[in-house]
This record gives sequence, C-alpha cells and structure tokens, in this order.
Amino acid sequence: MYATWTVFNFSCGSSGSDFCSGTIFGSLSTDHGLTWSTPEEISGSSATLCFFGNFFDPTRSPNSCDFDQGSEPATQPNGNLVVIFTNGNTPANNPNGQQLAVVCHPSGTSPEGNGEAQLRLPVKVGDDIVAGEPQCDFGRGPEECIPGAFIRTNDFRGSR
Repeated sequence: MYATWTVFNFSCGSSGSDFCSGTIFGSLSTDHGLTWSTPEEISGSSATLCFFGNFFDPTRSPNSCDFDQGSEPATQPNGNLVVIFTNGNTPANNPNGQQLAVVCHPSGTSPEGNGEAQLRLPVKVGDDIVAGEPQCDFGRGPEECIPGAFIRTNDFRGSR
C-alpha cells in the first residue's frame, strides 16, 4: 500500500509562520497498513524543470520542486510507483504550472517489514493551464469551475 501527501511548511518570514514550501512525501506498507515506512520527500529537484527558486525560503535549492500539491500515486505492473503532482516552480513570467511525475522503485526491507523507495528525478508529463480558466465565487473567492453548471472543478486532473 502506498500513501502520498503534501506537507505545507509555514515556518518562514519574520513571524516564523509564513508559507515556505509544499513538498510531496510518501510512505509504503507491506503488511496491509499495520506499519509504514519512514516518510520520504519525493518531490525531487530538477535544474531543467524547477528553476524558479523559492522566494519564501531562499535557503532551499533554487532547483527544488517544492511548490507542489495534488499528488496521485499509481502502481505500475512491474511494481514501481508513479506519483503525479502539480508543481509551481516555473519562471515568474509563466502563468502556468506544470504536472510532474516521479517514479519510485520500492526495494529493500526495513525491520518493520516495509521497503524503502529508490527515487528517480521528476519528469514533466503535462502543463497545468491556469491562465484564462473559468472562475466562480462560492464564497471563498474565485475558484476554477464549470460556469454554466456552477460546479467547482478539481485542478489536479487538468493537465494538458
């Protein structure tokens, strides 16, 4: 079993409570969820894909892919795990985000019976088009929606 999630880090700025980053973590269980491997950061880094840097936390690598959310794990027939997520570490003049994927190959076994993952570098699998999307206000401010039906849409499946 696999679980992935975003850790939103709010420990930056003069107050120590401003947004710093949002990275994807993952864990696996080989005993039906009784125990889990130590969570690992799987967002990765890439000099060609994630080069915007981190305005909120300049101590992080400028190539960290650390403005992420909406991870979706999928197991391949060979046992590898592919995690697709939305990333926003794109140039300042690019209004669009990108959909990235990381391949994890579970290997080894810890004393708890759970494997550790060997991670590969993230690859781009699509664009997350944000400019010009329809917006509706459901009381929380503008959100992506289907205007005629007034239905909020899930941004994380909108790669093109």
